[in-house]
Amino acid sequence: MAEFNINKLLVLLSKDIPIAAEKQTGFLDIVDQSNKETTICKVYKYFLDQDSSPAIAESLMYSLLSLIEAKYTEKEMLKELDFESYEVYLEVVTSKGRIDIVIKDTTEQSIIIIEVKVFHNIEGNDLQNYWEHYSKYKRENKVAIVLALDNVDLSGKNQQEDYIVITHNEWLSSVSVSIDKTTNSKNLIYFKDFITNMDFLTKAIDMNDQAKFYFEHAKKIDQVIETRQAAIDYSLNQLQIASNELGFEVYGRSSTYKCLKNSDSEEVYYTVFVEEILNPNFPVKIVLELFGHARTQSSRIKKSVLSSKYVKGLEMEDNSDSSFIHLFSRSRLLGPTEYDNLTDTLKELIEALEPVRKYIIKELNESN
Repeated sequence: MAEFNINKLLVLLSKDIPIAAEKQTGFLDIVDQSNKETTICKVYKYFLDQDSSPAIAESLMYSLLSLIEAKYTEKEMLKELDFESYEVYLEVVTSKGRIDIVIKDTTEQSIIIIEVKVFHNIEGNDLQNYWEHYSKYKRENKVAIVLALDNVDLSGKNQQEDYIVITHNEWLSSVSVSIDKTTNSKNLIYFKDFITNMDFLTKAIDMNDQAKFYFEHAKKIDQVIETRQAAIDYSLNQLQIASNELGFEVYGRSSTYKCLKNSDSEEVYYTVFVEEILNPNFPVKIVLELFGHARTQSSRIKKSVLSSKYVKGLEMEDNSDSSFIHLFSRSRLLGPTEYDNLTDTLKELIEALEPVRKYIIKELNESN
């Protein structure tokens, strides 16, 4: 275990800790396809379709052709392309593989070959074979692209001089589509969602601010993690002491919650969520739980308790499943200095609920 130094930890905690960018759930996340290359190719094909999404297709092609011109100009190569009308094909079979996306103009004078990469390298792809598959096209009318999340090194690859690398972000970030009478608003929503997805995948391969912060302060952060575990251990010990003093046994292998039971009943007991004790934004809470047969009587029991003298100070709970239900609770929000007396707080909350628990047990026994 690293040597504990509270002053160093306080210095760390005084720093601005980066907050992770929350990923928005998109339609590809819902179907677990957010990073699947074949699915991403299908999405590109859909938005490149001049019939299904003409406004988006026009902007996508304009952006792509602009990038093509710029990239080949850097290689001192001139391309003569005409894509006023075109068709998009996926998974085109060659003698040594499959080309992910092929865009051919309808006059068959110009062609774009695209190998799509998401979290995969280029090693298993025969780029030369893909290029030679369309040998009837003149070199100046043929384009070959590796479309990847970041810049791919093509050095040492056959036909590398004919390929250019374009990143998903380069292409999609330069697309500008606005809503007008010819734009399908639903398609625009889907397209923006797709851009967000690809932007997230692009950022996932780069060192983000949170990861950088961790690696710069790893030893101290590990100490913070150890400190949190010490707080968990302390809370569990305090709960054990409070339970023992009140005649309860603590049950449960989970470190997130514990159940407190005694000989009065196996079906009416207390549950304590340790994570809530550790969170200063949540009150320390003792929950009254019904299990098994008692759970089946919960509606009647709840109604009886609410009409009894024990209702005062009770907090309502609604968490349940087929085997248990949380009926009532007692809680108290503690300040940072009040955790020294956590045992006393837990005992007071349990003692405040005990008359209710005993009343419920009595009601259940009388109904049997």
